[in-house]
Amino acid sequence: MRHPLLPMLVLLALAAFPRAEAATVIADRVRRYVNDDVITTQDVLLRFQLLVVEQRRRGQGGPATRDDLLRVHAAALEELTDEALLLQQSKQMEILIDARRIQQQVRRDAKKYGLNRDLEAQTRRREDLERQARIDQVLDFHLSRIAPPTPAELHALYQERTATYQRPATVRVWRLVLRPADAKAQADARTRLLQIYQEAAGAGDPAVKALDIEASRAAYLAAAEADRPGILAAFLDRVAAAVADDAGAALRALGKRSREAVEAWKGLRTWEQAQALLDAERADLLAITDPAARLERFRDATRRLGQDSRAASGGDLGWIEASSLGEEQSAQVGSLALGEPGQPLRSGDTLCLLLVSERREAGARGFAEVAGELAAGLRKQREQQARRELLARLRSAASIRDVLPSGQAEPDPVQTPADDARGLDFKPES
Repeated sequence: MRHPLLPMLVLLALAAFPRAEAATVIADRVRRYVNDDVITTQDVLLRFQLLVVEQRRRGQGGPATRDDLLRVHAAALEELTDEALLLQQSKQMEILIDARRIQQQVRRDAKKYGLNRDLEAQTRRREDLERQARIDQVLDFHLSRIAPPTPAELHALYQERTATYQRPATVRVWRLVLRPADAKAQADARTRLLQIYQEAAGAGDPAVKALDIEASRAAYLAAAEADRPGILAAFLDRVAAAVADDAGAALRALGKRSREAVEAWKGLRTWEQAQALLDAERADLLAITDPAARLERFRDATRRLGQDSRAASGGDLGWIEASSLGEEQSAQVGSLALGEPGQPLRSGDTLCLLLVSERREAGARGFAEVAGELAAGLRKQREQQARRELLARLRSAASIRDVLPSGQAEPDPVQTPADDARGLDFKPES
């Protein structure tokens, strides 16, 4: 079954372009009779365009040669024939559809794609939804009569495919990640500390003056360059603590900026500092002999120090294949003893500490684990077969007659159908 939003996508393409001038309009022609229904060349062309859009959505590209064009064109014609037969079947079965639900869907689509004033596009969308609803109900009626797979059938299928249900070796990995700051980030943080320090030095509030700015200035001038940011941060820490809750707006803003600047500075680490920090954490972990306590300590350290998206969960990467971690980390994970943290490892712009808590060897997945997958696959296979048999029966009892010779109704390979969707700048939902 085609994607439910593709007809809407084609309608948007039609609405996005001006109508052709009268001199370029080609009169529609009958392409095929299906009992009393007619499939026209325009019907085939529109479906042809829709199939090309669907191919592109799947990453398959559009038709590149005339043979490709003819194959897609033939598929469009046969798909329309199948749908015509199913719609005729729905009339014989007196199928009823939920018109209210369809109209609600049309309104939602019109609002979503900006077609509230395009009544023609809304009408085409409603007709397509009604058409598809009738087809779906016919298919559902016939497919619902398919017997579900029995346990014996599933067991037999499992025995046949055991080799395909192999589970790869996996590991439960925990990772503490630090992101050392580059030179620019450190320079920016130092500059911010100095700017706020100067602002605090000029503040006339007694609470700030009482912090002995002159002593901090003297310590700053006497310190080595590498130690100066720490002195500024220590002073701004005191500024933030000295600002009372009932202070004026300007002073509260100064306290807030001081706190933020200090926190940003403390979060920055050089590669050497990050290495030293992870070395110390690893030593602390190795001093713990109980595996459960060591893992809990690792999780606490990750929540406290980690700088990646998994830090809040204690660095848990879950059960993964070691090869999914990249070359350096995969090699270390493969050699680590259970519960033992590895040496700090540089990976790209991060420094990380890895710990493996559990391993699962490769092996076959059990029947209980794959039974649902087997049942779904077998059910789908039977539904496809039942659909083919239903359409074969409908075709054998139908009068299907082509009006135009094969080559006369085919698309011109110079005018590739890919151009018909050139105005679309969105993708259908998955």
